[in-house]
Amino acid sequence: MGTDIHLWVEILQEGRWVFAHPHYFDSGDGAVETYDPEVTWVEWEQPYRVRNYALFALLANVRNHDNRFTPLSFPRGVPGDLSDIGRLIARDGEEGLYHTFSWLTLEELLDHDWDAPCSMESGYVPADEVDDFVRHGQAPSLLKSSAVGRHTVRVERPLTFAEMAGAFHDELLPLLKSLGAPDRVRIVFCFDS
Repeated sequence: MGTDIHLWVEILQEGRWVFAHPHYFDSGDGAVETYDPEVTWVEWEQPYRVRNYALFALLANVRNHDNRFTPLSFPRGVPGDLSDIGRLIARDGEEGLYHTFSWLTLEELLDHDWDAPCSMESGYVPADEVDDFVRHGQAPSLLKSSAVGRHTVRVERPLTFAEMAGAFHDELLPLLKSLGAPDRVRIVFCFDS
C-alpha cells in the first residue's frame, strides 16, 4: 500500500484565506449542490498529485525512512485560519480518509535551498553515455539499477532538491509565485495511505 498527497492552495485576500481551486461536492453518484458531511465530500482540481516519497519527507517528514531528509517543517496540523472549503476537506479527513495535515507558505518554500545536493543518484549506463549522465543528469537510454547488456559503467552524481522534487519544483512553485506575494500564498496538504 502506498501513500499519496492531497494538496490545495490558499491565497490571503482581505484578511481571509481563500481556496484557490475549482471544486464541487460529490455524493458518489456525481456532483451535488450542497455539502452534507453525512453523504458528500469535496472534490477539487489538485495542482500536484505525484507520489514522491522524498518530497513527502521534505515537506512534512512523511515516509522519511532512516531520517534521510530534514523536513522543512514537521507536521503542523490544520491551520486555525483555514479557508471554508479547506475546512470541509479537513472535516472529511476526520473520518479517516486523510492523515498528517500540514501547510507551508510560499515564502517558506522559496527560502529552501532547492539547488543544494540532497542525495546521490547512481546506476549503470552504456560507456558512450557517461558524459551525458554526468553533465545533464540523464543518459539517453536511462539509468539501470544493475549492469545489464550495454549498461556496464557505474555512474554517480549529486541529486539536488529541485531534481528530486521534479514537477513540484518545476511546475507548482512557478504557479504559486504567479498567485501573489510569498507570505500571502500557501499550500495545505495531507496524505492517505
